[in-house]
Amino acid sequence: MRTPLTKGIRSGTLRAAGFSLGSSLLFLVLLVFFFWQTKSFLIVPISARNAVVTVNLDTAESGGNSEINVVSKPDQSFAMTYCLHKGFRYPYAGIVVSPKDSSIFFDLNSRSRITADLETPQPLSITVSVDTRHHGNKTMPLLHEKRIDLPAGRHSIVIDRSSLATPSWWFEEHDCSQANPPQTNWAQTENIVIESGSYDSVDVRRTLIIHSLKLERNMRAIVLKLMTLFLVLSSLLVVVFLFIQRKSSTILIPVPADLSSHDDPVMQFLTHDFADPELSPALVAKKLGISITAVNDAVHRAGSINFSACLAKIRVAEASRILIETDRPINDIARRVGFTSATAFNDTLKRLTGKTPGEFRRDNKGGSTTNE
Repeated sequence: MRTPLTKGIRSGTLRAAGFSLGSSLLFLVLLVFFFWQTKSFLIVPISARNAVVTVNLDTAESGGNSEINVVSKPDQSFAMTYCLHKGFRYPYAGIVVSPKDSSIFFDLNSRSRITADLETPQPLSITVSVDTRHHGNKTMPLLHEKRIDLPAGRHSIVIDRSSLATPSWWFEEHDCSQANPPQTNWAQTENIVIESGSYDSVDVRRTLIIHSLKLERNMRAIVLKLMTLFLVLSSLLVVVFLFIQRKSSTILIPVPADLSSHDDPVMQFLTHDFADPELSPALVAKKLGISITAVNDAVHRAGSINFSACLAKIRVAEASRILIETDRPINDIARRVGFTSATAFNDTLKRLTGKTPGEFRRDNKGGSTTNE
C-alpha cells in the first residue's frame, strides 16, 4: 500500500520530472527560434555590406578575350551581361563575391546552403562554385562547383553544400589524388563564384540578374537533430526520475496507516494475523465466514492488485520496522513476519524497496536498538 509519505514523494517526483521535461522542451523551442532568427547571411543585395563583388573572366593575360559588363542596380542587385569568345580552352565570365573584410571568411559550416534569386531573359547555363581553404595546403584554395541549367525567367535556386563537387581537372592541375582528396575546411570559404557554364556558345550575348544571394542554415536538418537530442534527453530524464522514484519508495512506515485503521474486517484480520505463513484468501474467508470473492474485493478496495501483493506489503512494512529498531537476525525477522524463508523475505523486500534487508537496515537505522 502507498502511505501518504510515499504518495507525496512520488507526486513530487512526477512534478519534478514534468518540470524538467517542460524545461527541456522550452530550451528546444528557444534553440529553434535562435537558429531560425540567424538562419540567413545576406550577401547580395550588396547594401547588406557583407561582401564585395569583382569581375571574373578569361582575359588577354590568360589567353582569352571574353567580355563582361556588370551593373549594380538601384536595389543593389547585379545585372551581368557577357559574351564569350574563342581564345581560351574554356571561355568563362562571371562575378566573384568575397567577404568585405579580407581577413575573414564565409562560413559554409554553420550555414550549409547557398540560395540565390536569379533572372535571365534567355535559357542559360551557369556554374556556381566556392573556393575554400583545406587542411592539406592553407594557401591553395580547394574548388567545389555545381552546374545549373536555367530556363528563361526568374528562379530561386538552392544549392546544398553536399551537392558541390571538386572537378577532376583541379586534381590534375594541382597534382592531387582524387582517391585521397584534401579535407575541406568549410568554415573558411574564401569566395563564391557565379559564372557562365564551361561549354556556353561563344559570340552570343547573355544576361544574368542576381537579385539576391545568401547563405542559409539547413533548418530541416537542424530541427531533426534538435528533436533527436530532445528525445534522448527526455528518455534519460525519465530513466533518472524512475530511478529516483524507485529509491523514494523505500521510505516506509511500520504498518501503513490506511490499513491498520481500516474498518474492513478483512483488512483488520490481515494487519493482525499477517505473521501466519499459511495465510491465504481461502483461510481468511473461512475464519471470517465470508466468500473468497469478498476477500479479494476487500483487498482491491484497499488499493492492492491482489491478496499476495497486499499481504507482502503488510509483512514488509512490519519487517522494515524491526530491521530499523532492532538488531534481530534476518532469518528471525523473516519468520516473525510470516515469510517461509529468508530468501523469500529478501526477494520481496528487494522488489518493494529496491534494497536487501542488510542494505535497508544500514541506510535507515538510527538511534539505539533493542532486542524484542
